Amino acid sequence: MDTFELVPILKKLPLSVESMTTWGDWLAVGTKEGHILGYHIATKSQKVFQEKGEDRFEPELKNTARGISKKPIIQMSVSTEFRLLFALTDGGELLVHNLDQLTPTDLSIRNRTYHLFAISVTTEEVGLRQLTLCLAEKKRLVFYSLSGKGGSGARGKERTWEIIGEQNLADSARCVVWNKECDAVFVGLKKEYLFVPIKSTLQIKEIFPLGQVRSEPLAKNVDNDEVAICKDDKTHFLSSHGQPSREYKISWGDIPLDFIYSYPYYVALLNKMIEVRVVEEMNPFRIQTIMLPESPKCIVNAQHAYVASAQSIWRLEPIAVHRQLKTAIQCKHFTVSLMLAEMLEGTPDEKKGQMLHIKRLQAFSLFTQHEFENSLNKYSEINTDPIDVISLYPKLLPDAIRLKRKHPAEPPPLTGKALSQAIDVLTQYLMQQRNRYQSMLKPGELETPTIDMLQIIDTTLLKCYVQCNESLIGPLVRLKDNYLFLVESERILKKQEKLPELIQLYNTKGEHKKSLNLLMTCNLQVQGPLRDPIHTIDYLQKLGPNHLPLILEFSKWVVKNNQEEALKIFTEDVHEVELLDREKVLDFIKKEAPDQVIAYLKAIMINWGETKSIFHNELILCYKTEVLRLLEPYKKKKFEERPKAGHEPGKLGTLRRELISFLENSLHYKPEKLISSFPQCDMYEERALLLGRLERHEPALAIYAYILRAPVLAEDYCEKNYSHCRDVYLQLMKMYLITPDLEKLGIESPRRDKLESNMKSALALLSKYHEVIDTSQVLNLLPPDTPLRDLQVFLTSVLDKKSKERRTNQVMKSLIFAQHVQVQRERIRSESKYYHITDDTFCDHCKKKLGDSAFAWNANNGSIVHYYCWDANQSQ
Repeated sequence: MDTFELVPILKKLPLSVESMTTWGDWLAVGTKEGHILGYHIATKSQKVFQEKGEDRFEPELKNTARGISKKPIIQMSVSTEFRLLFALTDGGELLVHNLDQLTPTDLSIRNRTYHLFAISVTTEEVGLRQLTLCLAEKKRLVFYSLSGKGGSGARGKERTWEIIGEQNLADSARCVVWNKECDAVFVGLKKEYLFVPIKSTLQIKEIFPLGQVRSEPLAKNVDNDEVAICKDDKTHFLSSHGQPSREYKISWGDIPLDFIYSYPYYVALLNKMIEVRVVEEMNPFRIQTIMLPESPKCIVNAQHAYVASAQSIWRLEPIAVHRQLKTAIQCKHFTVSLMLAEMLEGTPDEKKGQMLHIKRLQAFSLFTQHEFENSLNKYSEINTDPIDVISLYPKLLPDAIRLKRKHPAEPPPLTGKALSQAIDVLTQYLMQQRNRYQSMLKPGELETPTIDMLQIIDTTLLKCYVQCNESLIGPLVRLKDNYLFLVESERILKKQEKLPELIQLYNTKGEHKKSLNLLMTCNLQVQGPLRDPIHTIDYLQKLGPNHLPLILEFSKWVVKNNQEEALKIFTEDVHEVELLDREKVLDFIKKEAPDQVIAYLKAIMINWGETKSIFHNELILCYKTEVLRLLEPYKKKKFEERPKAGHEPGKLGTLRRELISFLENSLHYKPEKLISSFPQCDMYEERALLLGRLERHEPALAIYAYILRAPVLAEDYCEKNYSHCRDVYLQLMKMYLITPDLEKLGIESPRRDKLESNMKSALALLSKYHEVIDTSQVLNLLPPDTPLRDLQVFLTSVLDKKSKERRTNQVMKSLIFAQHVQVQRERIRSESKYYHITDDTFCDHCKKKLGDSAFAWNANNGSIVHYYCWDANQSQ
C-alpha cells in the first residue's frame, strides 16, 4: 500500500546539509559551512506540472543567514508562536534568529558550549505564552524561560532569558524531549533513558536501559501527548510522566536513524530507505518501504515532511487521501481506513456514512477470520440490524429472509468447533440486543417493528440453544415476556423431542389446550418424562379461574385414573386454585367423582376457611347419606344393642364422629334446611344437635333423656346451651319428672318399653346443678310424696348458698354505708372553704383584674387565676 511518494525539492546543492527544520510552506536548512538557508516551497497546480512535465514543487530561496558560524549548524528548531528560529552550532553556540527575515536577535546564547537543545511553548494566560528552553552542556542540563505575547526579541521591549533550573547527570545527554506539561524532559544517555524534572529538588527517574545494539538514543514527541523512545530496533510509547502507555511496541526493519509521526503513520529513517508503519488493533505492521537514492542524514515534519541527504532534499508527499482509503480498504487495513476517512473532505454526514461502511467491512472481515467475538462487538458498536448479523449463520433464518441480506461476500461456511464458538458468541450478542430492544418498548405495544425484531431474536436464541446449550431452552421458553414465534418454535421443539419445554412454551403463549392435549397424549405412552398425571395436575392447578371450563374438561381423564390425586387439582393450597368457582367445582365432583365430595368440602373449609352455608349444608348431607348407607347392617339389631354414635367400628364410626363434631362446631350451616332431611327414626344424636341449633330444646332433651337415655349427653347439651337459654336445665328437670309425648314432639321411638319418669336422674341433676336451677320452680315440679332425705343434698346446698349470699349482702351494705359517710364528710369539708371575689381581685398568673371573667381556684394553695390562664398553663 502506497502512502507517500518521494518528491525531489533540492538537488545537488553546492553546500552540505547538516540539519533542517520546517514550518508551514517554509524550510530552513543548516549547512556544514555555517549558513542558514530559508526556502519557500510553492506548490504548482496539478495541471501545470502534469501537462508541462515540470516539477511539482518550486523552491525559492527567500532568506539567508550566511557565515553566522564557522562551525556546522548541527540542530535547528522553530517557535512559530514567538517567530523565532533556533540554531545550534557544532561550536556550542545557540543562535536565535527572527523567523521572518532570518535576522539575528539578542536572545542568542554564545558564552557557553552546548551540544543539544529542546524547546517547548506553553500558554499560561490569555494571550501570554512561555517558551521554555532546555540546553545540554556536558553532564548538565540548564533550563531557560522566555515569556511574552509572541514576536521576536528585537521588537518592543527587550527580553532576556531567565534560568529556571539546572540538573546534573551521570553522563552527557544524547537526546532531549519535553513532556506534555513542560515540567520535565526525557533524556537519552549513552546507556539509559531518564525522566528529568526541571526542579533540582525533584528526583531523576530511570525509565529503562538503552539496549544492546544502539549506540545513540532517539526520542520524539508523538500524538496523544505521548513520547516515543527507541530501544534497538523497537519503539516504545510512554506517557508524559514516563509510564508505559501502550501494551505494544513498533518493530522496525532496522535500527532507526530518526523517525517522525505523520497521522496516521509512523515514518522511520533507516539506512538508505524510509519505512512506513501503522498501528492497527494493537498490531503495528509495515505498510510501505521507500528506497532513497542517497544516504539520508535527517528527517523533519510539521505541516510537511522532508528528508535530506548531504546534497539533496526530498518532500514526503502523502498520496491523495481518497486513493489511500481505497487501497487500505482493498488491503483490509480497516483501522487505517477509519483514520483516513476522518481526513476526507466532505460533510459530517458523508464522513459518518463512509466510516460506517468501513466498520461494516471490518466486522465482516473479522467474522471471516473466525474472530467472532470481535466481529459481533463491531456490529453491535455500529447498531447493525440484528437480522444482518443472524444472516451470517447457516440455517438460523429462513432462506427467503437470509438471501435478501447483502454482505461484502458470501459468509464463510461454519462447521464443527468453529460453528460452536460462533453460536456461543451469537447468543451473547442476541441477549444484548434483546435487552436493548426491550428497553425501546412502550407499555401496551403489541404490534410494532420492535416486537417483530424481538420475535426474530428470541426464535434465533432458541435455535442457538438447541445447537449448543440445551439447558437454556427451559429458562427461555419460561420467560413470561418471551417473543418466540409459536409455529417455528413448536416445530423446532417437536423435532428435538423437547416436550417439557414445548409445554412450557404453550403455557407462556396461552395455548393451554395444546399443552393439555399433549400431556394427555403423553399419559398414554408406555414410558416418557410426562407420562405421570402429576404433570397435568400441576399444570391445571396454575391456570386460574379464567380457564375453569378447560380445567374441568381435562380433569376428567385424571379423575378416571386416580380420583384422590385428581382432587389435588381443586384442593391444593395454591392461589390460583383458591380462586376457582367452588360451586361449579362441587357440581363437577358430584358428577365425576362423588366419592370425593366429602374430601373436597373438608379441604376448602380447612385450607381456605370457606363459610358459605351451601357448602356446609352439602357436607352435612353427604355425611348423612354415607352414614345411612353404612348403618343398613345395624338396622337388623335391636336399638339397645347398637353401638353408641361414633363408636361403630371402621369407616362408619369415623364418619359419625366427624359429622357430630361438625354439627357441634360449625356456625355456617342452616339447620332449618337440614332437619327435614334427617330420618326421625334414626341418627338421633345428629338430629338432637340440629334441634338444639334451632333452639328446640324440648325435643332435643327428649332424645337424650328417653331415646338415647344418656344423662351425660343431656347435661353436656344443657351446658352448651345455657348461655342463651337460662332455663334449659329446668327443662331437662321437667323432662325427667314428667314423661313427654314423643309423638307430639315429632320423635319416633325405637324402643318398645313404656316411658317412665326418671326421678333418680332428676335428683342427681338437682344435686349437681342446683346453682343454675330455680329452686321454687323445682319444688313445684317435684311430686308431693318425694322423701325429704332424697332432697337433703339439694336443700342443704341451696340453703348454704342462700345463707352465704345473705351474709355477703350484709357486708356489702355496711361497706357501702361507710363509703357514703366518708363522701358526705369530704363534701362538707370542701364546701366549708370559699374565696371572696371583688372588683379589686387580681389574677395570680397575669396580674390583671378578674372582673367578670371565668376563673379557676386552687383550694390547696388558695391561688386564683383566669380560666384561660389556667388552661394555657395546663397545656404547657
